[in-house]
Amino acid sequence: MEQKKNNHRLGHHYNVAGGTSKIILSFDFEHWYDSYFLRKYLDKSTIINQPDLIKESLSPILDLLKAKGISATFFITGKVAEKYPEIVKKIALDHEVAAHSYSHEVLYDREFEEYFEDIKRNKGILENIIGKKIFGFRAPCFSLNKQTLYLVKILEELGFKYDSSLVPAKVGPHGVNKASRLPFRLSRDNFFDDLGGKIIEFPLTTFCRMPISGGFYFRFIPYFIYKRLVRRQLIKENYFVFYGHPHEFFNFIPDVKAPRWKLKLKYWGIKNSFKKLEKFINDFEFINFQAYLHDKS
Repeated sequence: MEQKKNNHRLGHHYNVAGGTSKIILSFDFEHWYDSYFLRKYLDKSTIINQPDLIKESLSPILDLLKAKGISATFFITGKVAEKYPEIVKKIALDHEVAAHSYSHEVLYDREFEEYFEDIKRNKGILENIIGKKIFGFRAPCFSLNKQTLYLVKILEELGFKYDSSLVPAKVGPHGVNKASRLPFRLSRDNFFDDLGGKIIEFPLTTFCRMPISGGFYFRFIPYFIYKRLVRRQLIKENYFVFYGHPHEFFNFIPDVKAPRWKLKLKYWGIKNSFKKLEKFINDFEFINFQAYLHDKS
């Protein structure tokens, strides 16, 4: 019954049937100080007096994935790529490189023309570094919603094939209620119901309207419960998207003059987060977005 209900949610499902139940593994790779949650407390002096953690946070993750023979998708900002092109090249040896905007501004803080140039710049930088085209995009803070529909036109015009920016539930300013929980083709005009749409949307995975795909929820939920939720989703829908940020698996809390509760939420469980990630990697099978698309085509 539940699956029938889901089929009537807004959107036409892309093919997710068949094949091995593998988790789509992804990492959003930006500077820790690009946090939308803490941005009002981050002045220039706070940023320049602390490490950016790009190399330190990424290395253990690349080593872990290499040891397990896993290829993930890394959504990388243009600012990180410009500063560390050698790191982007290293990632591209074993993983898919995808775009995450140049400046890590959320969609609803910009207009079409501004964001078109931002994403175009991000895509160009990444492609020049790795020497091949990229096809995936993820908006900062999963900021795709009914008010930011202009993203579809940008992605089509810039030659992207897929996006993973949607929370299929309303969570603060993010997400859209009743959106499909499974991959579907985005429309320029009405967002959800275009079988001929050029962009395939990979929504985050939710449970009872809670986005359990990763981030805070991965660190907050006890692992034995999280593991059950993931298995439940794989059995029920044969689909699960996981995301994380390298800096949230590195035991470092920057000195930021922000309310204590905000810092608590932002860095909840960070001390043991990498060990938790290791367990997760050991317990499941994984695939990146590009390989998933190839398998389902």
